[in-house]
Amino acid sequence: MVYVLLGLIPNSCGFVFDPQTFLWRPEETECAILMENIILGTIYTTFVISNPLNLVTFLKLCFGKVDGISSSEIARRRNKRIKFLFRIVAEILNRRDKSQGFLSRIGALTADRRTEWSVNRQRFFLDNKHNRRILEVIETAQFVVSADECDDWGSETTEKASKYMKDMLTGDGTNRWFDKTMNYAVCANGRGGATGEHSPCDGAELDHLCENFLNIDKQILESPSREEQEKRMTEEEKIKLKLGEKLEFEVVDGMEAEIERCYGEHKKATEDLHMHSMIFLDFGKGRLKKCGVSPDGFVQMAIQLAYFKIPNMTNSIDEDSSINNIMLGGSFGAVAQDGYGICYRFGGNQAIPVHITSYHSSSLTDSDRFGKHLKNAFHSLADLFD
Repeated sequence: MVYVLLGLIPNSCGFVFDPQTFLWRPEETECAILMENIILGTIYTTFVISNPLNLVTFLKLCFGKVDGISSSEIARRRNKRIKFLFRIVAEILNRRDKSQGFLSRIGALTADRRTEWSVNRQRFFLDNKHNRRILEVIETAQFVVSADECDDWGSETTEKASKYMKDMLTGDGTNRWFDKTMNYAVCANGRGGATGEHSPCDGAELDHLCENFLNIDKQILESPSREEQEKRMTEEEKIKLKLGEKLEFEVVDGMEAEIERCYGEHKKATEDLHMHSMIFLDFGKGRLKKCGVSPDGFVQMAIQLAYFKIPNMTNSIDEDSSINNIMLGGSFGAVAQDGYGICYRFGGNQAIPVHITSYHSSSLTDSDRFGKHLKNAFHSLADLFD
């Protein structure tokens, strides 16, 4: 799990590839984050953060700051610096620190509506000198990464895949900072993923980030042994290395009530979200191409057929196929309360991962039922070409 985290650390917001090898050239990569805080009629601010060199971690309900790697460091001494980062992150994972009480759920404030979060951001962070410094660390970080305390993410069954994707989409109300462009998460079995804020991070951008990470993990990094991962840092190493800094917020009047309100609302919304992740393995785009049809058009027709098979269904479907070349694709919540949200991609010629969302509170929708109809629709349409 440790090295999965490290693969994400290089300063790689923009990519430069070698035209001969198609490999990323980090020494020519620059990174800048453009941030806008817009509340209509109230706030409009824009600021640019150039080459951010740190990231923020969630671990055991604690925040931490870890210095990353600059482009010049990667070019000059990549392997040495990555080994240092491995020891630093391993030390964080071995800490016994754990936030207690309502401060352990402070991230829930960012799950609130944008207008309310803007007010609370000013009240609890910007107006408090200590908390303002911590907020600046979070907002200027490359991204937030969470080591989630779970070990059951997987794709072997629909149930496992559905939990995996739902956790990536929502978190548990304590382990995501939603007012951040990128949130990465890794669970104890080594599986991980990312959630991107939609306006700057649509499918193609997230593709490049995840594919670059997978390439680094496979082609460049060498995974250490479990013994090395679990080995505790010596006092000499602690002196030499700049360890991760624990970030502790100060309590401000009214903070507890707002955190508990936001956490309760997030929990309620998460419980209402019905996720069905189907990894369809009966065939993939290879068979569809042999039939002479567009694989994308085939899936969209199958979605409409599945929708048609549901009695009394007249509401909307929100469909997105832009998240490609990531192992399980991605997902998003249905926009209409009585509708569906659907993401899909093609897993080579052998598979079609599909993620379907709806809401339990609607009597008209059922993600599991739609998944069943969609699977039947895949076969019904494919059989027309036999």
